[in-house]
Amino acid sequence: MTTSHDPSSGKPIGFKTLQEITGYVSVHDGNVIRVTVNIGKILKTQLKDQQGMPVYNVTSSINILALTQQEYDAMMKPDFQE
Repeated sequence: MTTSHDPSSGKPIGFKTLQEITGYVSVHDGNVIRVTVNIGKILKTQLKDQQGMPVYNVTSSINILALTQQEYDAMMKPDFQE
């Protein structure tokens, strides 16, 4: 992929979130970390990758939440309401 370009360049392109990007990691101290990625803006550049696909610049933020194992277990129950 070509990487020598201005990271702020590109044309804004609309998008719709199809699925929230969230992952859970069990750490060795017994707790669980939830990591959620939020997409803020997408710019379509004029660049192409090696397969000819367009290269996008994505502005995002990552939210991190530490949970106890009990909190995680409660969240995973089907009747949980946040």
